[in-house]
Amino acid sequence: MYSVAEGVRVMLGSNLLLDFDWVKVVWNKYVPSKMAIFHWLSIHGGVPVKEVLRYRHCLRDGMDDKCSKCTVSVESIQHLLLHCPWAFKVWLALFEWWNVSWVMPFDISPFSLECYNGLGVKAKKAWRLIGPAVYWFIWLARNDLVFNGVSKCWTVIVDSVKLKVFQWLVNARKTESLQFYIWKSQPWDVI
Repeated sequence: MYSVAEGVRVMLGSNLLLDFDWVKVVWNKYVPSKMAIFHWLSIHGGVPVKEVLRYRHCLRDGMDDKCSKCTVSVESIQHLLLHCPWAFKVWLALFEWWNVSWVMPFDISPFSLECYNGLGVKAKKAWRLIGPAVYWFIWLARNDLVFNGVSKCWTVIVDSVKLKVFQWLVNARKTESLQFYIWKSQPWDVI
């Protein structure tokens, strides 16, 4: 039976954006709205990183468009949130924390989907919160460097993510507040 949606799928091939419900991936009721909006903007190329600002002619000629953290690559959304060596250390630490081996995809869209699906561990609820939290805290650290000249160590971001996600899990009644010491070393035992 033919449908318009199926016709669009066939025309575009297997497009990730059509294959799943973005509302479920981005709009988690336990993630604050400002973080969910940032996540949505990240996926759709709306975050004002230097690459986007240059494209919109907001950076004057001669202004540096390099990443504020590594100063090597152009500051794109994918670079800043996934591939910058500084941000990659954050992700590696979180992967090690969960005993996950992962190859980072080029684009934020498939990675957001993988976080939503739990990255292969039996803790989807946690990873649905961890992904948006990491994006948000990396963005805040970037802004702190650009606007205030304050550079944060990547370990501060990792600790902030662990604490914030644990607070969300406690507020959602998925765990008890007394289990934070377990959460820091064996998070899978808490959920």
